[in-house]
Amino acid sequence: YIRFLHNNGCRVVLVRWGDNWGIDQERYRFYIKYIRPFRERGVEIGKEEGAVICDFASVIERHPEREHMFNASGIHVTKKGADLLAETLVSTFKNSLKDF
Repeated sequence: YIRFLHNNGCRVVLVRWGDNWGIDQERYRFYIKYIRPFRERGVEIGKEEGAVICDFASVIERHPEREHMFNASGIHVTKKGADLLAETLVSTFKNSLKDF
């Protein structure tokens, strides 16, 4: 799909999504074991296909209020998380899409 978008003149930005699964590892063991590797493979493919990567996961993993950035699902962001995601996207656009 990324190749299709590129071939049709689109610039693709892929978000490496973050989560709150590390806080309660027992509860989210399945997701840590299976979903995170799936996410990383998606990022690898995106890089291979020339997509710009917005690394929200790295930003959220080191944020001091990480547990307040997600609701109880551990993956859906709260208002605070949405604001941080927006800031991260703007930064990615400014740094990676200058020539576009």
